[in-house]
Amino acid sequence: MENLPDHPTQRRTLAHALMKSGESLMQRSPEDTGRDPDEVIATFIRAKTILLTDAEAGDPESRRLLAVLLCQLSRARLILWRKGSADGLRDARECLHWLSGEELTSVEHLRVGLTARISAACHAESASDDEGRFLDLTDIAEEALEVATEGRCRFGPAAVESSLLADLIRLGGHGYLHSSPDFLVEFLLDWLDPDATSTPLTETAAYDAALEVLTSGMARIRRKGFADLGSEDHARNEARLVRWQECRDHLSAIRAGATI
Repeated sequence: MENLPDHPTQRRTLAHALMKSGESLMQRSPEDTGRDPDEVIATFIRAKTILLTDAEAGDPESRRLLAVLLCQLSRARLILWRKGSADGLRDARECLHWLSGEELTSVEHLRVGLTARISAACHAESASDDEGRFLDLTDIAEEALEVATEGRCRFGPAAVESSLLADLIRLGGHGYLHSSPDFLVEFLLDWLDPDATSTPLTETAAYDAALEVLTSGMARIRRKGFADLGSEDHARNEARLVRWQECRDHLSAIRAGATI
């Protein structure tokens, strides 16, 4: 075990320096073909180890810094490994654990929590071949959208970037497309249709993401052609095509009048 500074403030300073070093290494690594991604990850993990004892002892600043660190570590695994992983999903969930009770106290904490959820969703989407991962994806996206909506009510629409909302709609929609296609329309309308919710998302980017998901789903069905003609699956898919097209037309009309 390495010798660490005696005071929590000094340990936080050391951990913060390691975080900055990890960020710098991560930014340079795509151009540095000789650099081992695991070396960058190890820098973040060392910072986590330094913070963990004080965080577990209840030091609030160490808890908050550890949450930020774990969010960065989860994102780093995605960026450097170019795929989702169980480790990255765990990092994102640990971030939310240490952020518990703080997420809606400031815009900064809100953004950390939402970024962690985006990262968790991305890891869940590609961490394994288990079809159950898409159910995890829908749960994460729904929870994140609820937090984002509450955060916008507290701090104003600018507290949550439109690109983040679009990512959540896209990820959640993708999850429903694979795990529960018959509930895809309900998911999209619940967040985007003013007739379905009192606090709809109004960003055009969110509508564009929804239209993209619907178009993707319709294309998947059409690629099957008449291979399953006469089967129950064919009839079910034909009904989905009609409903998804109606939803697409409806959201396109709402998007045309969106104010953001």
